[in-house]
Amino acid sequence: MKLASLKNGRDGTLIVVDKKLSHAVEVPGIAASLLQALEDWPAVQPKLELVYGSINAGNQAAEYISRVTAETKVQQRVVDVPAMQKFLAELSATLENGRLTNSFELNLNELAAPLPRAPQFVDGSA
Repeated sequence: MKLASLKNGRDGTLIVVDKKLSHAVEVPGIAASLLQALEDWPAVQPKLELVYGSINAGNQAAEYISRVTAETKVQQRVVDVPAMQKFLAELSATLENGRLTNSFELNLNELAAPLPRAPQFVDGSA
């Protein structure tokens, strides 16, 4: 999975990038920034994986989401199944002609450092 931060605000904006590094999608409904995603990783990781799979599926994103929906019903892993099914329905709603409608062409010059600021202050003066 490829994650990046767009230059925006103090912590940047979390995006999921495709394998070819050519397209990306913002995921504000999952986590506003990479820092926020890391702080709640067990809850956001499965959703980010789904977005990553969908953006890489291209025109077959609808088929990919349907397959994952069926697998989620069968597996019943640690994932909160009703919440995941709701997320999958929302992700399906962002499809047009089988592709994620909110994806955009990635411009590497618009990227920030993955974690634009340190999440804590450490004083090493003593």
